[in-house]
Amino acid sequence: MILGKNTLRSGHTVKNNRLMKKIIFILFVGLLFISCRKNTEKAYLFEMEYPVDFTINAGIGPFVTHYFDIQALPTFSDSLFAFHNVDPASIESILPRKGRMEAIFDDVEYDFIKSIEVEFFNAENGQIVGTIVPAFYRDPVPNKTGRVVDLVSEEADLKQFLLKDKMNVRIKLKLFGASPKTIESRLILKFAVR
Repeated sequence: MILGKNTLRSGHTVKNNRLMKKIIFILFVGLLFISCRKNTEKAYLFEMEYPVDFTINAGIGPFVTHYFDIQALPTFSDSLFAFHNVDPASIESILPRKGRMEAIFDDVEYDFIKSIEVEFFNAENGQIVGTIVPAFYRDPVPNKTGRVVDLVSEEADLKQFLLKDKMNVRIKLKLFGASPKTIESRLILKFAVR
């Protein structure tokens, strides 16, 4: 069997063979770059989790923003740091990680809520002092959301609030329509300690 000088035994030409080698090389280099990407999600030492209960009263309307200020919630930060054997002075940051709002007792739809914001603040004698720092939000709240709304976390460092014995949380609700009934609600807020 006589083969031409540009033909291999499998019937492929040398030109096709070179093209295949180039494609494989490009794919290999691409995979190498993808696998060597830097992981921007930094590991955390431990997670702090807090439930925050509040009541949405029946009939509150859509024409104003509704504020729910919950003050002097215990953080138990000393106990948490001792349990995890971490020195609070070594903490780089405490960032919002996951948030959720849920109805405690009722099988209720949160579809009357337009947006949710959760903020932290310092208070003296019941008055807000300094800046208010956003931690979580959901805008807009999805249609047919049911009794649970997952929140989006901000990139704010909340160390100044969560290293104290007590924290202050503000929940801001904007509504599409009136609240159909009184709803006992709970925020579940999780924070990554780094």
